[in-house]
Amino acid sequence: MKFNRRTWLRSASTVAASGLLVHPVRNVWEEYARDLPEPNGQIVLNSNENAWAPSDRVIKAISQSVRESNRYPWQTRQLLIDRISSHEGIPSDNILLGAGSTEILQLAGMAFGAYGGTIVSSYPTFPLMMQHAAGFNASWTKVDLDSQFNHDFRALEKAAKDAE
Repeated sequence: MKFNRRTWLRSASTVAASGLLVHPVRNVWEEYARDLPEPNGQIVLNSNENAWAPSDRVIKAISQSVRESNRYPWQTRQLLIDRISSHEGIPSDNILLGAGSTEILQLAGMAFGAYGGTIVSSYPTFPLMMQHAAGFNASWTKVDLDSQFNHDFRALEKAAKDAE
């Protein structure tokens, strides 16, 4: 399979979108909100902090899995990939798991930068991928949000076409 920015973006978009299809947001929120405690203090939004502590169900699930926390999750990792693949109807080699977004964004930055690519994004944005890509000779085309802080999709499309 030929690997380029377009192929990577198509695969990454499929994986990202599949996360939205697994559970409709409404159902996820209803399930999660059942036993939410009240918010406890200030949070740092740009660090993706959550105002609510983990629910009792989450604490119980974590507690029950602590005995296995000294093991690498290689077998369960592949099981999760296989289940996502089956549920979403996509090949398992199109699924990339990470421990949070940092390593995935760094890998994306390396992939884009390795060939001196151009990354187009709205601005302001979370810059980690672009900062990492710059270390691999990628350039970053920033498209400002409009006065209402909305994405300018026409400008993004034009910038992407200009970058090809």
